[in-house]
Amino acid sequence: MNHYWTFNQSNNASFQGYLKYAIIYGAGIVWQNSLLVLFVEVFSMTDLLAKIIAIMVVGFCWNFLLVKTWVFRYNKISPIKDIGVS
Repeated sequence: MNHYWTFNQSNNASFQGYLKYAIIYGAGIVWQNSLLVLFVEVFSMTDLLAKIIAIMVVGFCWNFLLVKTWVFRYNKISPIKDIGVS
């Protein structure tokens, strides 16, 4: 369903797609917690600021982009090809 809603593609999901999705989000949890420790312990940021930055970095740069490019293999079709003009 996420495939359809997020990228407007109706391909059937597969076990391999679910596995990739789980790997990315599992690694994202580790990555986000590592960033929190780094920001709070090493850079002495407040925990709220560290959480905001870690969520933005992992949520967009890691999760969204990897799911879009690796799991769903999203390739934007050129508008010229959509209307049949070459």
